[in-house]
Amino acid sequence: MKESILCFTIFLLPCLLTGEERKSLKDALTFHASFDGKVDADYAKGDGTFYTTVAKKTKAGLKVTERDILHEKGKGRFGDCLNFRSIETPRVHFAAKDNVVFSGNDWEGTVSFWLRTSPDGDLAPGYTDPIQITPKSALDACLFFEFGIEDPRPCRLGVFGDKESWNPEGKPNKEIALTDRPLITVQEHPFSRDRWTHVVFTWRGFNSSDSSGVAKLYLDGELRGDLTGWPQQYTWNLDETKINLGVKFIGGLDELSCFNRELSGGEVKALHELKNGVASLLP
Repeated sequence: MKESILCFTIFLLPCLLTGEERKSLKDALTFHASFDGKVDADYAKGDGTFYTTVAKKTKAGLKVTERDILHEKGKGRFGDCLNFRSIETPRVHFAAKDNVVFSGNDWEGTVSFWLRTSPDGDLAPGYTDPIQITPKSALDACLFFEFGIEDPRPCRLGVFGDKESWNPEGKPNKEIALTDRPLITVQEHPFSRDRWTHVVFTWRGFNSSDSSGVAKLYLDGELRGDLTGWPQQYTWNLDETKINLGVKFIGGLDELSCFNRELSGGEVKALHELKNGVASLLP
């Protein structure tokens, strides 16, 4: 009996955080927006202001009607959240500089967030990106998470380096097969309007001299795919790089966090199981 209990305890250990592991996660954290009581970030190494762009003018704060985006009280994974309600909503973003730590050599990092949506029931036709990180576009030096246009709708992680690096022939996007794009596709996923799904993506070895960089996608703490063999070169003007949120997305978004290194599978699992979310890592 004692042996069975011991084995069960050992089996659980990878999901628990020791004090040292908790400190390691906290030290790697560069940005966290819980959306609890406010839309600005709770913690940010860079600018933590939430921005809205309307008619090409960018202003601080959530400058839209509740028809577009609702700052929803008590409906998040933890506390409050953003509820995107229209694909016509103005663009909203955080600045990426120092919040997503960038390196021109051997670059690594992690982004974590929670979504609530039914891809087949809630989303409008066309591609939709709950998050894009880029100074340019989704096809040029961009990290993004999207829902595809197929039926049923898959989810994908896109790690599109500089356009000339992954598409050197300059082909129109519609002429490039999905299998010829730097994508991780998950056909069977847990997304639903009735529950929150945890999304984490990591990368390491980007902006290296070869194609050995690796990206990974996790859903609810479980690894669902990885990608390597692409020339992951990113040229970012950091003053122009944004964390765009809710691009043609309909549904809830909560608990956005960034880390300055690739989190391990065990750390992603532990992050998923934090009782009070990433806020519990903060002072």
